[in-house]
Amino acid sequence: MATEAQASAADKAVYSVPYRDALAQAAASGKPIMSKVVHRLLAFSEAQQLKLSDLQAREHVDASVKLLRQHRQVLCEQFPGALLSAFAKSFQATTIDTRVSAKVHFDQLELMALDQVQESIVLARTQQVIVLAVDAALVQLNTYICAALGLPSVRPECNPLRPEIFLQAMQDVITACGVPSAIRLDWLQHSAELLGHELSALYASLIQQLRADGVLAVGFAVARGPGEQSSSSTASSEAAAQGTSAPRKRGALQSQVVLTLDKLNQLLAGDFEETSVPQVQNLLRNSFGDSLGDTQPLGVPQLALQHSRHGHDIGQEVVRLMVDNIVNDDRLLGPVQQIVRTLEPTLLRLAAVDPRFLSDRQHPARLLLEKITQLSQGYQSVAAPGFSSFNTVLHKSVAPLVEPGVDIDSAAAPFDRALDVLQTPSKEEVQQRQRAMEALQTAEQRNLLAQKIAKELAANPEVQKAVPVVSEFLCGPWAQVAAHVQLTDKSGASDPGKVQTTVDALLWSAQPELTRKNVGKLTRLVPKLLTKLREGLALIQYPQEQTEAFFESLFGLHQQALKPLAARLLVAPAQKAADEEPVAESWVAPLEAAATGFMQDLPNAAAKPEAAPVAEGPSHSPEQAMPIGTWAELLLNGQWVRTQLTWATPHGSMFLFTDASGGCQSMTKRSRDKRLLDGSMRIVQTQTVVDDALDAVAQTAMRNSIDAILKTSTDNILI
Repeated sequence: MATEAQASAADKAVYSVPYRDALAQAAASGKPIMSKVVHRLLAFSEAQQLKLSDLQAREHVDASVKLLRQHRQVLCEQFPGALLSAFAKSFQATTIDTRVSAKVHFDQLELMALDQVQESIVLARTQQVIVLAVDAALVQLNTYICAALGLPSVRPECNPLRPEIFLQAMQDVITACGVPSAIRLDWLQHSAELLGHELSALYASLIQQLRADGVLAVGFAVARGPGEQSSSSTASSEAAAQGTSAPRKRGALQSQVVLTLDKLNQLLAGDFEETSVPQVQNLLRNSFGDSLGDTQPLGVPQLALQHSRHGHDIGQEVVRLMVDNIVNDDRLLGPVQQIVRTLEPTLLRLAAVDPRFLSDRQHPARLLLEKITQLSQGYQSVAAPGFSSFNTVLHKSVAPLVEPGVDIDSAAAPFDRALDVLQTPSKEEVQQRQRAMEALQTAEQRNLLAQKIAKELAANPEVQKAVPVVSEFLCGPWAQVAAHVQLTDKSGASDPGKVQTTVDALLWSAQPELTRKNVGKLTRLVPKLLTKLREGLALIQYPQEQTEAFFESLFGLHQQALKPLAARLLVAPAQKAADEEPVAESWVAPLEAAATGFMQDLPNAAAKPEAAPVAEGPSHSPEQAMPIGTWAELLLNGQWVRTQLTWATPHGSMFLFTDASGGCQSMTKRSRDKRLLDGSMRIVQTQTVVDDALDAVAQTAMRNSIDAILKTSTDNILI
């Protein structure tokens, strides 16, 4: 059966229409869905009004009913628009989302207030209920939406109709009505079950519609081959997204601390550090009001000590969970996992001194973990060239840290020394990378200027009248020559290098109807013209073969000036279509290519067709799709080579990759995109191992918080 990856470009253009129709249908469903949600919330709240006897709880429900009735129409009318906005935002990775959401990253927690943490927990529980209701239908819908987007395999994160997007849209429209946070969360919680039911029905309807429109579902990505990230590695790297930390593989006694999101937030905010008696008194006053007066209740000093110990235990648990996640991440080779495990006692001691070191990206201890895990991913196996030497350096760098008497009280110093040992590159590597960066930056500057010059030439009426072989030459290699001359000329001449004069001469000489009227001028001009063309093309190291091919075509045009009319008609070159516009191709000179390990762009025929140009589709910048530090694998001469994106040109048109041995590979954005599409390049990771491990800790804390809510609810029911 034909797959979407094999579909023609025309097929993809058709698929964009069903995709837009699906979004429109989903948005249109917003009004009836919201109407049902509001009706259900009103029925529930009105029933609660009759049951509640507690005055404060009754006032809360009364306010909820009043707001529901007040904003009922606005909620229903605004929800479809909020959905369309949410669908669009789901693709905009550059948009900074300031909303509280169910997905919490470790590094965000320190900046969150306690009420925001609680809101995230409630939203996560709400989302969990919805996902459970739609899981089966969502899996199937993903296969059709990804196909309609032109993706070769399922990528769930590219589906803008995910449950969390609907939840975010509902959150937005309720917030816009000015509904207080406590009531807003109540509405979201109590609408979760109904929303899940409605989304399940909507997904089933969309699947039928996409099938009827002829969309063929794509499959899931095939298992990776040797040297690729294993399924268990994928599970490790996705642990943060799923809210699961990897299980401990050792027989150590498990901690009795249950890490929850609010406790983690307090730890990162420094609430447990050096808790004093006055601080505990303030905590008690916040809980009991001013009834305590100036008295010091019995046990306050003990409470202060207990509070500090509790923070110590939480810090220790965070380190244990993080180390477990790193050690169980199969992106790391066994010896590297073992080294991280040997660092655990030292990291635990550091956490006792500075429990917030993990939230500080610039702390030497975190930088060391980042460096160890980043560098190790340059090797696909323990047998890979250079790994043995790297492992030796790695052991040398961490050896002082695992000694029993190492001084951790100074916190940063021992880790700074370890970093110095680990990350000092050789002089040759520094020079090679610097040469590569300079060469790529020069090539990008020239290519950008050449594109501008090519557009100016293409707008010239004389160029538009020229035969294709001449106009393409002028807007291609000669635009590169003109750009090179402009960037390097210091003379200040009005026509440096006689570039424009050469353009004028070439255009005249390539018009037989003009040259035949002045053959003498042509014969005098041609030797000088060819000399200037050769000199210019030599500046950019244009291949001799292609130079001679152009000269041969040009010679044919010159010969037409001397032939009879009948012969000229027989060999008249075909005119280019009116809508064809020459475009300057990117050009990297041979010396630049040698300095950067430049990989030529793949020919169009070898690349699979690109996805349909859908306005609402994903649109990520190079930095978003592949940020600096990303590890990838390149298919070179039939072998997979592990390499890391270490630099991009200022305009993001060229990328420099460096392998574990310090060797460089570079390519244009176009080449990178084609290689990713046809499978000759594959991303190993975008987020770092340490970031994944810490996010998994945050999601474990989230899961424990949800479990605590469920347990409390169950206990209340039993009571």
